[in-house]
Amino acid sequence: MRRQLLWIALGGVFSLIVTAWLFQNILACPGDCFVDYGAYHGARLGSIETQDARLNSWIIAWVQRALVHEPRALFDGNTFYPARNALAGSEHLIGMALQTWPFAPLARSAVDVHQIGLMLSTVLMGWTTFVLTFALVRVPLPAFVAALAAILMPWRWMEFSHIQLLSAHWFPLIWLLFGRALSGALSGRGVALLALVVGLQVLTSFYLAYFLTFSLAVLAITFIAMRRTTWRGVRSVTLGCGIPYGVFVLSAVPYLLRESNDGLAQTAAVLQSTPWDALWPALLPESLLSLTGTPRTVVNYSIPIVVFLLAPIAPLLSRSSNPTVDRREILSFAVALLAIAVGCALLCFGWKAMIGGTLVTMPGGWAARWVPGYENLRFPIRWAIVIGVALPPLAGIALAGLTDVLARAVGQRMSLLAPTITALVIYAVPNGVPVKIPAAEAWTENEREPYERIAQLPAGSVLSLPWNAPHADISGWESRYALLSTLHWKRTLNGFTAYRPRAYRFLQELAQGVPHPERIEHLVRFADLRWIVRHSRPFDPDASRWASRVEDGTLRVVNEATNTTIYEVANRDSAGMWLADLRDETSAPRTITGLSRESLGANSAGTLRVGTLGSYLFWGDFGLPFRASLTVTNNSAVGWPGLDPDTSGLVQLRATFRDAATGRETLTQLSPLYVDVPPGERVASQAYLVGPARRGPHQVDFDLVQVIEDEIVPMDVHTVTLSMSARPVGAMGGKPASPAKPAKPATGATGTR
Repeated sequence: MRRQLLWIALGGVFSLIVTAWLFQNILACPGDCFVDYGAYHGARLGSIETQDARLNSWIIAWVQRALVHEPRALFDGNTFYPARNALAGSEHLIGMALQTWPFAPLARSAVDVHQIGLMLSTVLMGWTTFVLTFALVRVPLPAFVAALAAILMPWRWMEFSHIQLLSAHWFPLIWLLFGRALSGALSGRGVALLALVVGLQVLTSFYLAYFLTFSLAVLAITFIAMRRTTWRGVRSVTLGCGIPYGVFVLSAVPYLLRESNDGLAQTAAVLQSTPWDALWPALLPESLLSLTGTPRTVVNYSIPIVVFLLAPIAPLLSRSSNPTVDRREILSFAVALLAIAVGCALLCFGWKAMIGGTLVTMPGGWAARWVPGYENLRFPIRWAIVIGVALPPLAGIALAGLTDVLARAVGQRMSLLAPTITALVIYAVPNGVPVKIPAAEAWTENEREPYERIAQLPAGSVLSLPWNAPHADISGWESRYALLSTLHWKRTLNGFTAYRPRAYRFLQELAQGVPHPERIEHLVRFADLRWIVRHSRPFDPDASRWASRVEDGTLRVVNEATNTTIYEVANRDSAGMWLADLRDETSAPRTITGLSRESLGANSAGTLRVGTLGSYLFWGDFGLPFRASLTVTNNSAVGWPGLDPDTSGLVQLRATFRDAATGRETLTQLSPLYVDVPPGERVASQAYLVGPARRGPHQVDFDLVQVIEDEIVPMDVHTVTLSMSARPVGAMGGKPASPAKPAKPATGATGTR
């Protein structure tokens, strides 16, 4: 037993050494460096991955802080203020927060904690794979090979920015403990350990919870079919899995509430299925004749060729040179792991697959229909992660068996066989993986300084500008703000996640009008705004507007640094007046200012004026928002509602984009005015619109409408028609984009009736 424990300890040391070698660039840059994701997938995709890394850094740091200081606000977070359950728009990563907690005192920042999480996952991935393989074959060399293969599998580099997916490191140990529990061979301490690691795993990610649940179901079916299962085994499994899964279900409640209120539905069918011709190239080595598979630059869950060849024959080679091993146990695990890999390959297809010209519902489609929450999982090809975890120990089992078979057949001269196969595996696995993981700067001192200054200021919510309009954050401002908020932990209106709260766009577009005094007042009433951090350009066309707000006493300058100024809102007597209304998810018959939401009918006559618009940008498949300056005149005797978080019944600008050559409609958008229009008066406003991502000239028709019970009702206002052109923006970089210049309303077109 002592010798086995020594080998297990050496497996951990081996994994630690490999990890330290891989991460030496990160270790040399504590507190200030992320992995350089651009080195793996290019600058464009790497920039998106960096944003995910910032988000996950904030989540882990927030959860660690909230569990101690604000446990009731755990799922609210300090971003997206004043929204409730904002954290439920992302994975909560509680499991990873708990695992990195002992190392948090050693960290200089949230960036450090995130990088520690990456390194910890790498060490544990190698160690648990070693433990599983060695526990089965009792021969160290195949276990070391399996551990190295597990650490360097291509899927880990594919998901390096998604720590919630990368952290599948407890799977091998859970499989081992679960299998032995089913056989009734697990002690009370072993059952407690099983409960602990299952809890840490399922509380890290919903993806991993589904992955683990499926794999344990396959493991249970295999063991029941191949081995005798006792009532003690059933009791052990129930205790070891029941408690952690109960906690996991409780952690899902905020997500269920978000789904019922905001909705977490998918936006594209492409996220639900993987085409046949896209799946296999991502999984298989490029050629069975080559020693290695060619590394993919975007989607790479490939299986190195040596692992790919060894793993399927593991059930046939379920033996070991160690006479104390249980060959039935090795065979049961080999069959179970292979069945898990095959089942996950089928789930990679997603909901449906085209087979022989027929669209067939796949197991993923059945799961989406019957398993709660499964329909919200994006990119089913990620089931390949489980394949990448299961195959290295299978390869280790096959290597141990193959070495034993050939050694018995040929004699001790085959003692060189194991090192030879090991060398092949070592060569095959790291192909395309950098020997040393490159590091990139997480933030600069100029970025940190203002937010460290905010930590010293009194309480009050924070707004950082520019606040890019929805779906346009290609420069990563929002993810930067989320990460930088870990330096002060005050409530901030900004935030970054895949599923934004309902009030997000409302506050975001209100903020586009800052520093207009009315917009500042609205943000004070809705979100208790006190501090504004403004990042400006060296030659800032809006500088005079901000200077005017300081001169008239609306704002006070608190701190000035390079291209960054902190302002305090001077008059906050109305702070939080409308905060409860913003949080209220129910629809009221009147707006927040008391205007009716009913159809205006005969009281809809007025004038619309739209500022001159020249062109807008698009990036890839996404149009980037542009600002349209408006002047709206209400010629009726009834006030027009335009300011409310709930857009039902509000007067909104409708923009209909048409192809300039054919006149065919390509896109229609609605944008609230964000201001009420009193009877007989004229008001100025602005709207942020997103055009179609198509190069060339477009014709845009503007008019005013109301949405009454999901029906668009045009108002008695002439349509304004303008011409615009669209052009692509360059490849996405890491530098923030500058705020948009306001359009000039004085020279625009007019429509009246």
